[in-house]
Amino acid sequence: MWMIREDAERITRELFAAYPGTALREETPKVYLKYLTRLDAEPVARVVPELIETMSQLPTIADVRRRINEAQLELPTPLEAYHSLSAAPGERHLLTRYVAEIFGGTYNIQISDAPAATRAQFMNYYEALRDAALHRGSLPRAVLEFAERAASAEPQSPEESPFWLAIRTRFDALPDAERETRLEKARKELLKGGQVSPRWVAQPVVEYEALRSLAEENGWLEEAS
Repeated sequence: MWMIREDAERITRELFAAYPGTALREETPKVYLKYLTRLDAEPVARVVPELIETMSQLPTIADVRRRINEAQLELPTPLEAYHSLSAAPGERHLLTRYVAEIFGGTYNIQISDAPAATRAQFMNYYEALRDAALHRGSLPRAVLEFAERAASAEPQSPEESPFWLAIRTRFDALPDAERETRLEKARKELLKGGQVSPRWVAQPVVEYEALRSLAEENGWLEEAS
């Protein structure tokens, strides 16, 4: 239920009163009223006191929306998501499971030979998707599609498509030296301009980048489209 104007006016006064040092323009109250009345009353009333208690500056409408989305989506922080990888699968948030799958599965993350770097990569990737979800107010479509596939499939390792299986077969047939060169190039491309050693990129991510590059060079991607 959208907020009525009287409630929006009350919340606006409460916000401005909580930050007396903030200089307000003449149009500011009107802008807050306009956009608060486009939000549901109950979640706004719930999160505004939290914002006042935790923010040192006047919360914007975007801050209010983000806090509402945080509550509705129940997204763990990046650190919470990473720590939940050691918990039972049913206790992990959907977004956590999706990111773990991108990195080759929970087991591969846990046995990484560079745990600190893998942890940083996992958390950075998770945080980017989390921020996108909080901005949109919903999980990315790819995450929802992943959930549908997981719900309908038998518990097993995810299968590659026939197209990518064929690319992997061709890649495996390359001389050892060429495969290593391509993997090293993929690592460097993935972290170009970054501060982390290219050798610390999660191995499954590197392999798929190398396969994609090989397919692109040979025009196989165009053939499949």
